[in-house]
Amino acid sequence: DPADPEALASGVVSGLAQDPRGTVWVGTYQSGVHRQDPGRSGFRRYTREHGLPTLQIEYLYVARNGVLWVGTGDGLLRFDPERDRFVALVDANGNAPQVRVNGLAEENDGRLWIATSGGLYAIEPGSDELRVLQRGAGGAEGLVSDHVASVLVDRRGRLWVDTAKGLQRLHREAGREWFEDLSDRLGIAGQGLGGSLDHVQAPAQL
Repeated sequence: DPADPEALASGVVSGLAQDPRGTVWVGTYQSGVHRQDPGRSGFRRYTREHGLPTLQIEYLYVARNGVLWVGTGDGLLRFDPERDRFVALVDANGNAPQVRVNGLAEENDGRLWIATSGGLYAIEPGSDELRVLQRGAGGAEGLVSDHVASVLVDRRGRLWVDTAKGLQRLHREAGREWFEDLSDRLGIAGQGLGGSLDHVQAPAQL
């Protein structure tokens, strides 16, 4: 209802999350982020006035430490409850990457992985700095495409990355990190799965 200030401003919901306090967060494609606190029936809306670079919300994720992360069509942000606003994440050069966020996944140690239209990003535990992994760049080796559609940390703690040109898995050994392309073994050489990995079960041979 556009006339109701406590109603959802858009009927197109793109994400839902609940934080440890019981607050429900709703992302929309055209109207920013809404929150519903415990015991309240209405919503409060967050827009550009609260730090969002765009009202196009792509993904919501509440981390193990209770932090709310918001992926937008124009970068990644976290919610700062003390300031009641969203804060953009920046890279080592102090720039906030203007990329579409397609998904987030978290390792057991709190490391976050962010799938975007411009590469795979990581945030180390206790840090607010984005580290980018791109095709042909240093760090993790073998990323076959900078367009990352989805990420998943499975029950065994392995990171899976679905890119536009292949499904890959991160390997770690002796201080090195590299990506193995598994598309050939799945019979889809040079292709990704093209969607969320959240409901995909890896074949036993992988």
